[in-house]
Amino acid sequence: MLESEALRQNLRETAVSAVEIGVRYQVLKDALRDYHGLLRTAEHLVYELHHPFANWGAVISELRDFALKNFVTISRCDSGADAIGVLILAFVDAIKKAPKEAHKVQAIEALTA
Repeated sequence: MLESEALRQNLRETAVSAVEIGVRYQVLKDALRDYHGLLRTAEHLVYELHHPFANWGAVISELRDFALKNFVTISRCDSGADAIGVLILAFVDAIKKAPKEAHKVQAIEALTA
């Protein structure tokens, strides 16, 4: 794979040592504790949602795909209703945090899907 100096510089500039994630996302992690693949994907999505240099188009698209593909599985977990509520709040966070109007609309469309 070819890497340019510009790419390396961009990665250095957007790297962060830690990302602060709200405690409300713990319920999603708890609901998915027996589904290791889904848990890893959810953790990645929540991390990206809170990253200061989020690629909003990609984050919203991935969040939409995750929510639609896994809705039934998540809803059947012990704390499924609460976990689905957290997913809804993740879309609301994207609507609030995304700097571009197009990304806000994308998040609203994804939520209503």
